[in-house]
Amino acid sequence: MKDDHLPPSVLELTQFTCERGDDYWIYLDIPISKFVEYRVQLESGEPLSLLDYGEPLAFGVGTSPPVEVRRKMEYLYGAVEKFEQSVQELLEELK
Repeated sequence: MKDDHLPPSVLELTQFTCERGDDYWIYLDIPISKFVEYRVQLESGEPLSLLDYGEPLAFGVGTSPPVEVRRKMEYLYGAVEKFEQSVQELLEELK
C-alpha cells in the first residue's frame, strides 16, 4: 500500500495512442496539485507528456492492462475501476 506520509495523489488508468498509431495504457500516480491541470490538458486533445504530471506505476502495450496488472494495482494501491463513475453515482444517490 502507499506510504501514508506521501502527499495525496490520484491513481489514474489512462489509455492512449502514440503518434505511430500504437495503443498503450498506463497507471499514473498524479499528485493532487497537478491533477486538474492534467485532466484539462488530457481533455483538450492536445499532445501531452504524461511524465510531466505523475509517476508511472505500470504500463504496457494494448488498449487495456491485463487482469493480473489490474489486480496488482488494486491490491498495492487501492485502484478502483471506473472511480469517477462510482463517485458520480454516489453523489446522485445523496441528492
